[in-house]
Amino acid sequence: MSIRLTSPFRRVRPSSFSSYRDTSRLTRLRFLFSHTSAGRVAIGTLIIWILAAAVCRHAFWRDPHSWFFDGESAFKPAYTGYRREESRAFIAAADDPATDVDVFKPQSNNEPVICASLVTVNRKTDDQYLSDTIGSLLAGLTIEERSAVNVRLLFANSSDLGPQAGHPDYNATWLRSIDSWGPYNVTEKQLEMLEEYQQNNTYRKKWAFDYAYALEDCYNHTNAPYIAKIEDDTIFADGWLPKALDALAQARERQAVWLYVRLFYTEYLRGWDGDVDGWYANPAFVFVLAMSICFLAAVAVRRARKTWRPHMDSETISLVNVLTWVSIPAVVVLLFMIGLDSLSPRHHGVVRMDTKGCCTQALVYPRSQVPHLVAALRERTPAPTDWMIEEWADELHLARYAVVPPLAQHVGLKSSAGMTKKYTRLTWAYEFEGQNAKALRKEHRKRGRGAIWRAEDDRPVLMPS
Repeated sequence: MSIRLTSPFRRVRPSSFSSYRDTSRLTRLRFLFSHTSAGRVAIGTLIIWILAAAVCRHAFWRDPHSWFFDGESAFKPAYTGYRREESRAFIAAADDPATDVDVFKPQSNNEPVICASLVTVNRKTDDQYLSDTIGSLLAGLTIEERSAVNVRLLFANSSDLGPQAGHPDYNATWLRSIDSWGPYNVTEKQLEMLEEYQQNNTYRKKWAFDYAYALEDCYNHTNAPYIAKIEDDTIFADGWLPKALDALAQARERQAVWLYVRLFYTEYLRGWDGDVDGWYANPAFVFVLAMSICFLAAVAVRRARKTWRPHMDSETISLVNVLTWVSIPAVVVLLFMIGLDSLSPRHHGVVRMDTKGCCTQALVYPRSQVPHLVAALRERTPAPTDWMIEEWADELHLARYAVVPPLAQHVGLKSSAGMTKKYTRLTWAYEFEGQNAKALRKEHRKRGRGAIWRAEDDRPVLMPS
């Protein structure tokens, strides 16, 4: 028998040693995650978090402040595209001289409930939205609903050839479907001033003038108790009118003095706000504070282990650590990833919206407020029109309301004033696109069977001091 002697100093192959060490570590990890409560909770947290994130990705991709926001899909005109087709079918029929005008503008002796005033200019871009706006405003209205709306249009281009110069829709046949249209009715001095505004690109002054002019046009030529100012790049949902009238009635009941009901708003402005949520304005401080609390809690649990040892074994301690350092933070992170507007959505119906509404696409004012607003627009330093309106309303503490979900969409993503696409995309109603066309049509038919409320706002004008 031969005996083989081996040196005790024989070198072990690195590959064999590392393989042995990796295997033992993997075994320990497998045992930890499969045979302990802490391991099973950690694995369960990971699986549930991934599944929840997948669900959130499917549910909250329209929220602009959500981590799951899908910018490519959110700006696709889903319901807007459907409504645009209905609008263009209406305009095509109205543009046919063989079609009886009564089909689009039925004769009625009833006074309108809403006077809708629009201002349009010939845009520098190739996109013109006016016909889509008018078509969506009128398409699908019942005869009684159409008689409750007076639509007035101002062609606000200013040049040596006249205020209407260059607009492709001026004198279009389909304009017979609305109640009134034409250029400015102003003095020569005012026309020269408007031409100067346009030539010098002083848009803020011209916008304020046009806004006040449009409101006054409705105020002076109709007795409508409500006056709406609508931008010419807006698409309205099917059944917008009965819902707007219902919202006006609710605003009237809730508040003695109010400024407007908003038919369009953007969810972009409703995110975590440092001005309101003080902790959100100081993320570094909050992070350090949260980590300090977690560290102190872990130290306290570790020290208490000796005292609680008869009642709390090491596995329980590990479970508490996993819940503290893994499960709870994972849930909190997911909640913030969802976004405020999705986490706490507005209730459908009429809601108070004194801030974070934006912009002036579709606002409906009570008749009694119009003279005061017109005077304020003419007296104030020129600024973006919506800023001027909101500043005046804040000073007088006037209530403002909005319809949720919005009844209109802003489709003018190409600015005629040279604004970037990034800015114009901020003015987008994300929830508007998620509406169901069949459901809206069915709801409109149901509401259309009722009578239109035509009572005038005959209460005395009350202005806060």
